[in-house]
Amino acid sequence: MIPPARSTLTAVALLVVTATLFLVSCGSSDDNSNPATTQAASPGAPSPSIVLKQPDPVQPLDEDATRAEGNVIGISVRDAKYIGNKLLVPLGDVVTVRVTNNDQQPHNLRIAGFDGEYNTDDDIVTEPETIGGGQTGEVSFAPAVAGAYTFHCDFHPGSMGGQIIVQ
Repeated sequence: MIPPARSTLTAVALLVVTATLFLVSCGSSDDNSNPATTQAASPGAPSPSIVLKQPDPVQPLDEDATRAEGNVIGISVRDAKYIGNKLLVPLGDVVTVRVTNNDQQPHNLRIAGFDGEYNTDDDIVTEPETIGGGQTGEVSFAPAVAGAYTFHCDFHPGSMGGQIIVQ
């Protein structure tokens, strides 16, 4: 026979699991989100309260920060360097970073997510993922947590980088 205190704990645990499964199964299965947009976390996942330590930007940051105009920040690439690589974004706003490639070689922009690592599920990358010479790509960023997010170019990760400061 189960002692009364243990029985109560078992019942509470079972109730929590059942409620969680119910809430997950009631969620919408429609996914109309833009794959190049990120929020605080994946739907259903707990929102982090801090951004974990990010990689250091591999390119020296601009002295002055570039701010969004009409929720768009335009940066360019020239000579395998980001021109405008220190970005200032308001907390909670959706901002589109528009990257214009003025080189002949391919580039992109990948933002390291909350985990502070590149090439993980919480990264976001420009659409298209490969921006050819003379082309433009975009990434929409909807920061729900203040902090500094680092970005780099997947094609030149050792020399092209920058930072998005969310306040």
